[in-house]
Amino acid sequence: LDHNPIFEALSYVWGDPTPIDTIVIDDIPIKIPRELQILLPYITYRIKTCQIWIDAMCINQTDDAEKGAQIAMMGRIYSQARNILSWLG
Repeated sequence: LDHNPIFEALSYVWGDPTPIDTIVIDDIPIKIPRELQILLPYITYRIKTCQIWIDAMCINQTDDAEKGAQIAMMGRIYSQARNILSWLG
């Protein structure tokens, strides 16, 4: 954020946060909840060339210290996003 990256931020309804699927990004497996399993194909089909900040994927959900630090920064993350995409389910 200090270098002013250009990105979109996703705001969505979490629903049941229990991970039900795993995706792989840069050879790293990431568990995602059902809402993201439904949403990701929709977003990636329509938005092909930008970076999207998605809390469940950008925050290490197994690291409480990182989660706390990132949650504290969410206001700044959303305010610096070029656009905020909203998904209500």
